[in-house]
Amino acid sequence: MELQTRRGFLNLAAAFEGGTLLVGLLLGWATGTFQADAVVLDLPSAGWGTVAVIPMLGVIVLAPDLRRQVRELLGQSLDACRWYDLAALALLAGIGEELLFRGVLQGWIGRWNGWVGLVVTNLLFGLAHAVTPRYFLFAGLIGIYFSWLHAGWPGSPSPFGPPNLLRPMIAHALYDFVAFQVIVRDYRRWGSGARRQEPDE
Repeated sequence: MELQTRRGFLNLAAAFEGGTLLVGLLLGWATGTFQADAVVLDLPSAGWGTVAVIPMLGVIVLAPDLRRQVRELLGQSLDACRWYDLAALALLAGIGEELLFRGVLQGWIGRWNGWVGLVVTNLLFGLAHAVTPRYFLFAGLIGIYFSWLHAGWPGSPSPFGPPNLLRPMIAHALYDFVAFQVIVRDYRRWGSGARRQEPDE
């Protein structure tokens, strides 16, 4: 499959993200972990999910080396896509990944110990995004942030109210979409050269 083409990249990305959604639904049903009311469509949660993306966007600005690595790996593929392709992909990632990792795996593993569930789930989340070692660490930390946004810390009341997957789903989807746009902009400006002199260096 040619990943530099729009169709090839979208087919692979949609298969991966759609797969996380399907696995999440099946595993949630098999373990009794995921319930339909895990996602509550309410305005406060939507607002928290939107606001929560702001500190994440700071990483894009403050980590040019990480941004460059992602551009070198995915810039050409993302640039081949339309903006609405990237919006749909970001939405699918936000829903599917949060359902699987926060909605099912963390609750399932956390039945024995909440902190173990938090750590193991986000190690797996980091591994699922480990395009580079640095991105594995970054994704794992972002996953912990999503877990906190979903339900607070284990054993402590959440500052956002009852657990609601809507908050991390929105934050995840918005972050991915903005990050895609930044990578495309960078790619169009500087290409995939690893060591070109750039203003953020």
